[in-house]
Amino acid sequence: IMNKQYMMQQGGVSKATKTLNLSEDIFAGMDFTLRGDGRTIQHSEYFHVAKGRDLGFGTVLQFFSKLSAGTGEQLLTRQMARLGEQLGLPEFLGFYYAHGGFYVTQYLLSKSMPMLVYVWLLMSVDDGEITESVLDWDAAHQTGASVMAKFLISQFSTLLILFMAAGTAPLVFEVWIQTGFISAWSRLVKMMCTLAPLHFLFQAKIIGAYVSNEIIYGGATYVSTGRGLPIERRSFIGSRNGTQGLYQDYAPYALYDGAKLLVSAVLVGLCGGLSVVNTVGAALLWWLAALSMTITSWLFAPFIFNPYQYDSGQWLSDVADWWTFFFSSPENATPTEGSRQLLCCDWTTWYEKSQLRERSGNRASPVAVLAWIFFLASWWSVVNNRLHLLSAVLSMSGTAASSVSLLPPVFASMIFCATTCAFIEHAGNFVFVSMVTLLSVAEATAGLYFFWLHGWYKTVVAGLLLKYSMLSGLLVVVESLYRMKDPPQCRWLRLWLLGHRMARDILVSGLIFSGITVGYFFDFVRVKICCCSYSPHNLLIYRDPGSQSTTRSEVIDIRAFRERNHLLPEQQRAYQFSFQPGGPRHADAGQVELRSTASLGGTAATGRRRLAPPLLRSGSVM
Repeated sequence: IMNKQYMMQQGGVSKATKTLNLSEDIFAGMDFTLRGDGRTIQHSEYFHVAKGRDLGFGTVLQFFSKLSAGTGEQLLTRQMARLGEQLGLPEFLGFYYAHGGFYVTQYLLSKSMPMLVYVWLLMSVDDGEITESVLDWDAAHQTGASVMAKFLISQFSTLLILFMAAGTAPLVFEVWIQTGFISAWSRLVKMMCTLAPLHFLFQAKIIGAYVSNEIIYGGATYVSTGRGLPIERRSFIGSRNGTQGLYQDYAPYALYDGAKLLVSAVLVGLCGGLSVVNTVGAALLWWLAALSMTITSWLFAPFIFNPYQYDSGQWLSDVADWWTFFFSSPENATPTEGSRQLLCCDWTTWYEKSQLRERSGNRASPVAVLAWIFFLASWWSVVNNRLHLLSAVLSMSGTAASSVSLLPPVFASMIFCATTCAFIEHAGNFVFVSMVTLLSVAEATAGLYFFWLHGWYKTVVAGLLLKYSMLSGLLVVVESLYRMKDPPQCRWLRLWLLGHRMARDILVSGLIFSGITVGYFFDFVRVKICCCSYSPHNLLIYRDPGSQSTTRSEVIDIRAFRERNHLLPEQQRAYQFSFQPGGPRHADAGQVELRSTASLGGTAATGRRRLAPPLLRSGSVM
């Protein structure tokens, strides 16, 4: 609480830019504190009475994305630096935790798991091959898998429970003070049973993505966030109705990284990273549990917390939307009015608007470039060392023949795009995308066939990762060329880029959709075979299994009824408006389905809420 009139007389509260000073209330507080001379801001805490609302998953993350973008801009300002120099240690720690520190911690939390899996995979792949009989290994030699297992056990143990308890302690004590001990612990149990950890892991990923993007690239804008209730189902990929689906919302921020993390974990298992489970016992299960929760959250959290996601009647609609989104031409797309700039009905338009952003300016971070160089150098060194080892065992001709393993798998797909670009109208062609993908995969595996013949399977994995990283780096370079003010006019290069990017989205979306199809199957069994009206998914979302039946009822528009019958005020008061389910339809009546039991006119109606705006007004009058 601070005096606005006082601030206006002592320098004002206006801010310079709407981009840097996006969080105007935070900057007002920082400027007020920096003016010194005993100026203080009073903080008053009140009991939360009728303040909270049951917001949906998307609404919460949209709100946090706006806060994260504003915080990313705050971290670059002189106000933040001056407060860090002038505040005392207790005040600074409170300021750090409540503002930039919380968001930076979420960013580090979202980056820690991929980094650990990357090091784990690198150590497992760099171990000696089983067929390397020419090497005299020491009996006491520790493999990379055993070293990483000991490291992970030391970090992920029973202390994980203490970490989770420390994270939930503020909420428990706050609710304890307000409503009591039993209510606090019952709320904690409900949170854990309704998969709250998956929500917070995904929230940390979104916060980290927005904070890092603002620090690296900038461009924060104001986002109008509503307080919508989670009562509507978001489609998997919104295309035919002109609205954006869950996949388009979260693919660049979490779904791609979740798929990479899953593939990396599978490769670790194939390369012997889990071979030490027999020696370390169940101690490694804590790490595996944390890794599994992270992968599940980053891949499936938006769909787990989507109302009515697993409605079996929506499966065919989601499949049709998926096919239309990827393989329909931009000319056949029919978005709703005003949705062309933000919401896209086909993959090409969505990718160009949300990710490619042509002529938007090429901005790159030195940290990101160094990360790419480090990633490439690590796998290059592994594969190159294997080539030198082969040169000591085999003839030079065999080693020279295997040197193609260090080349990127781009030549075959580029030649194909250059020769067929005149016959391809757009990238949304199933045959074209399949051919580009198969050529890249064939070229990558052909260069590693020499290692496969000698049984060096870990080297094959390292070579595939090296080729994937080189291909990804070249794709990023081509995207950067198209973001320049004068982009290249090569149509075959554009098709080559779109073909690979579409293949990535097809694979990731197919992986996710195949996973959530299990939920559709169980819902089909529940409804069609078991005839059960209780929905476990509704119990997860709403903490209520849902109504057992739907009753259609009639609602009379009171205003239209009065105007048509010209009722006098005395007659209006005396007239009895009744609610008759299943009765004859009235000229001013409309169907209504209510989510919970509601008494209107003395008769209860249960079911699903579908009210048009005029009926909402008449319902409030009644």
